[in-house]
Amino acid sequence: YNLTYKNSVENHLIPYFGKHKISQIKQFDIQTYFNKKSKKLSVGSLKKHKMALNKIFEYAVLNDLCTKNPVTMIKIASDIKEVEKRTYTKEQCEKVLEYTHEHRYGLDVYMMLEYGLSRSELLGLMWEDVDFENKLMYINRGVTDVQDANTGKMRVVIGEPKNDFRKRVIPIKEATIEFLKSQLNDSKFVICNALNTVCSPRTWSRRHFDVFMRDMHEHYA
Repeated sequence: YNLTYKNSVENHLIPYFGKHKISQIKQFDIQTYFNKKSKKLSVGSLKKHKMALNKIFEYAVLNDLCTKNPVTMIKIASDIKEVEKRTYTKEQCEKVLEYTHEHRYGLDVYMMLEYGLSRSELLGLMWEDVDFENKLMYINRGVTDVQDANTGKMRVVIGEPKNDFRKRVIPIKEATIEFLKSQLNDSKFVICNALNTVCSPRTWSRRHFDVFMRDMHEHYA
């Protein structure tokens, strides 16, 4: 919500369009906006702006504040070159998995790389979700950082996955079971913070993942 809607509306759309009546904003004005923003923002960011702006005008049309939605035919382009995403080769993946057994935060990366867990799913994984006897792992929840709209402070929220298909049962290997058992703790969460409670995703990224990656690169220097 914060990244896709709130930031787009409050930091970009309102400062640019805020003084205009919605019925006076035409397709030309919106295209001009995106043409200007294309020099500073990526296509991905511009798509978020367009999505938010489109919803605003859809709602305006439904409430007779304007006669039509001027966002529908808008074209998006950007002068910013998209960063090319890279993935590990099979050999590199094997190197990473090998190192996970040596590092104090190795289980975190092992579970994500071996079973395709997202950060949110990893931090929501509880010991009760792991069926050691039948070698199964149940993905039932996720963990996110949410900003309080009133105070602006961040808080950790544990909830069900956003989409039902993310709830799934994953068969796990005997090697995984042994790795998990070697990392048993006093928390109900498989991956936890220093207080044995749920770990904030932002804190986890900084104190677990970044540390692992730094140490791994030094190890394979």
